Amino acid sequence: MTKAAEKVSREILLDGLVDCVDLPRIHWLVEQELPNADATELQAVTISVIRTLVEDGLVETGYPDNGEFVSEPLEDSLEELQRSYIAQYHEPIAWFGRLWLNLTDKGVAAATATPEGRRVAEHEKKRSESSPRTPDNC
Repeated sequence: MTKAAEKVSREILLDGLVDCVDLPRIHWLVEQELPNADATELQAVTISVIRTLVEDGLVETGYPDNGEFVSEPLEDSLEELQRSYIAQYHEPIAWFGRLWLNLTDKGVAAATATPEGRRVAEHEKKRSESSPRTPDNC
C-alpha cells in the first residue's frame, strides 16, 4: 500500500470511530492525498483502500438503515462501485450514498491503538454520554 493509501486508511479508521464512512468522504480523502491524480487513479486508489480495509478485517461494507448498519459482501459492494462510482463518475449524485464502511471490532482496536484514536474515542464517549438522544450505528 502506498503512503497516500496508508494515510487515507488511517483517516477512515479515525472517522469510523465517530460514524460510518461514506464513499464521498473516502474519495475526498484520496483527493487530498493525490491532488494531481486523474479520475482513473483516484478511483483505483479509493477502491484499493476499501478492498484492503475489508480484507484486513478492519471494516465491513454496507449501508445504514434506520440506525442499524446492514452489511453486504465485499463483492456486492464492488459491483455497485462499478455500476455507480466508475460508470457514472462524472455524475456524483449517482454514487453518493452507494457505499458505506463500518468499523469492525478489529478496526476499532486498530484505530484506538494510536494516541489520536484514543483521543477521538474518548471524545465520542463523552459526547454520547452527554447527548440526550440514543446513539445509533451510522
